Amino acid sequence: MNPVLREGNSDRRAPKAVKEYARKHPHSMGEWSMASRTHVATMKHGDFYHGEKSMTLDRARDVKMELVTKSGETLVLKPKVSLGEGDIIDSMFMSKKALVEFYEEQMEDARKTGVMFSLHVKATMMKISHPIVFGHAVRTFYRTPSPNTRSCSTN
Repeated sequence: MNPVLREGNSDRRAPKAVKEYARKHPHSMGEWSMASRTHVATMKHGDFYHGEKSMTLDRARDVKMELVTKSGETLVLKPKVSLGEGDIIDSMFMSKKALVEFYEEQMEDARKTGVMFSLHVKATMMKISHPIVFGHAVRTFYRTPSPNTRSCSTN
């Protein structure tokens, strides 16, 4: 993962004073109920992991960044980017369809099994894409309100 490409902050180091305080005052999690149930799910296809491509350049060169739209039109996003020998070029994509299907499956599974649906995204690492990813989760969640909630408008 290259945090610079993802326009995020990869510094996860806690200051020394924070670490020392945590060592002196450890947080107790309390007793764990054996009745507690959890389920962790990740996408099996169509996510950033499966859609990432990268390469190390064998020589310096100029490249351009293009976007091919659904209609097949090619939009030039940056006409010229100069790269050096040994530079790494990286791209990735996520399928909105696969993401929404994944959310639908997991929300239905949580409803059927009685487990709370919780979503964790690394918003600090991927600050451009993850608000969009989270937005699709919210939209999917409120698409069909549960019997225990009031009607919600998606306008």
